[in-house]
Amino acid sequence: MPEEVTVVVESLSKDLLEVKISGEGHTLLNMLVDELNKNPHVMASYRVDHPLLGVAHLLISTDGTVTPLEALRAATDSLRNKLAALREQLRAQVS
Repeated sequence: MPEEVTVVVESLSKDLLEVKISGEGHTLLNMLVDELNKNPHVMASYRVDHPLLGVAHLLISTDGTVTPLEALRAATDSLRNKLAALREQLRAQVS
């Protein structure tokens, strides 16, 4: 059974968000950071303390044009849409 994912906001300001995520690692965070960094007003990164611990830290910094939460929402919406389109394309090919 997959480990439950927990998210703890460690710090939030108008241009910086630091989040601790337990139960996720490189797979999700690499994709999320890549999508966040497509926004020219955002600089995002993450680190995984140790692969066996399953704890990662996400850092989202903005230039103030958008808030970190707005940037995160836009990135997750974009990924959701891209993954849904991929799922539909795969379904169409295997049906």
